[in-house]
Order: sequence, then structure tokens, then C-alpha cells
Amino acid sequence: MATHDLEPALQTADKVWLLNQHTLVQEIPEMLALKGDIATAFGHQGLQYDARHDKFVLAYQATHFVQLMGEGLAYQQTEKALYRIGYHVQDSADIKLMIQNKKDGFVWVWEGVDNFHTLESLLEALERLTIND
Repeated sequence: MATHDLEPALQTADKVWLLNQHTLVQEIPEMLALKGDIATAFGHQGLQYDARHDKFVLAYQATHFVQLMGEGLAYQQTEKALYRIGYHVQDSADIKLMIQNKKDGFVWVWEGVDNFHTLESLLEALERLTIND
């Protein structure tokens, strides 16, 4: 099979032929990842190859930091959304967020500021803070 859709190819192929700067490399996908061939061939300033998960991720610049408390999928998706708007999660930060799983959905609590019933409304509030910096 020939494809330009790398993520499924890297997850299913027995061998990948990778053409990079006029050099053809034939290897199992795991070795291409281990040797850094995929990252070299396809990565650039705004895009990085995550070899652990066989996927490409956008590389955002951290401009602010938050402490995020929660768990599970809600935590993962919140962290992803925060990362997308320039907020990186660390163990200690001035902005403290907690995800609460309520019977009728999630609530994002920004300590000392407000409660948000949608992730989008939390992001909008954080973006307003960023604009005012």
C-alpha cells in the first residue's frame, strides 16, 4: 500500500519506505521512530512527531502556566485545550484549576475566580486574561 497518511501507516505497516532528502530508508516503523528518521523527515517548528504514540502533535509555545487538578479523560482533554491556547500544566502555578465531575456534567473551578460549566467558557476567560497581560 502507498499512502501519505503516516499515522495509520506507522501503526499497521510491517515495513515503511521513507524517502528523505534523496535517501531511501526501508525499515520497520518502530526503528524509524527509535532512530529519529520520522521526526527528521516530517517535523518542523510547529509540528513534532510523538514517537511514543505514533502521531504528530502541534508544538505550541508556553506563555502561561496553570496547576490542574482532576483525572481521566476530562483532565486529558482540558490539558490539551489549555496547551492549544498557550497554557502549560505544572505542579505549582498562580492559576489553579480543578475539574469536578458532577451528576449533570463537569465543572471547571478556577480557584478564587469563578466556576465554569463548559470548557469553552473557561478557555475564553483565560484568553481574556492573556489579552490583558
